[in-house]
Amino acid sequence: MVAGEFKCFGSVQHLKAKFGDGYTIILRTNAAADIDILTQYITEHLPEATLKEKHNKMIHFRVATTIKLYEMFNVLERARVELSPAIEDYTVTQVTLDDVFVSFAKHQDEEKVFLNESKAVDTLLSKVSNLTARIIQNKQNRIDKPLKRNIFSKLINRKKFSLV
Repeated sequence: MVAGEFKCFGSVQHLKAKFGDGYTIILRTNAAADIDILTQYITEHLPEATLKEKHNKMIHFRVATTIKLYEMFNVLERARVELSPAIEDYTVTQVTLDDVFVSFAKHQDEEKVFLNESKAVDTLLSKVSNLTARIIQNKQNRIDKPLKRNIFSKLINRKKFSLV
């Protein structure tokens, strides 16, 4: 449920396949490895990979489902050989169900932000509309006052002449 609305129903595998955004690669490196070189190697050979986080001896990538699994494993095995002994091991997994739920929560937050911004815009437009109406009314009053005075003075002058 997101914002009180039912968003998904199904088995764990169905939810991962439908709402998950790809695969997760976690590289575990040795202590002497240059993490930046490993990161650069993976992102150059797997353009679909985005770096999620890196710390100590772990590098976490997210990879779109557009890449074939054999290509991903091919790149990882070549990296393991070419950059030896930098990579101790790696894992490739589907996104977790937790990742799917976190993405739903992000969408809920984005909807809240959108609704708040939409309300703010509506309020601003209402204020601008009211201000515009007052400006038009003030202009009309400035035009009408001398006109009313002129008509009123003509009426008074007529009565003066008709009384005499």
